[in-house]
Amino acid sequence: ASYIVMAAVLYFVSKKVYHVEYEFGRLGMVFLVTAAAALLPEFATPGNPAVGWAYRIALLMVPPAVYLFGGVLRPEEIRALQRGIRMALFR
Repeated sequence: ASYIVMAAVLYFVSKKVYHVEYEFGRLGMVFLVTAAAALLPEFATPGNPAVGWAYRIALLMVPPAVYLFGGVLRPEEIRALQRGIRMALFR
């Protein structure tokens, strides 16, 4: 809870000095999707440990898929990601 209070205070104090247009809709979507993927295994995990690991690994792929195909990322952001991946793979 203290981190939330600190973040809120810093937001309002820094807003006076630095005017930044935050996209709270996109931030909220990223937070909700990531939190759901992180918390879902705590409430619904298969009984078999091997299946449980596969389930958790599959859940790791959900947030990036939602960001890419759910409209969270803009086309120019997707192009920048593609460029960065190409540069990292083909140095």
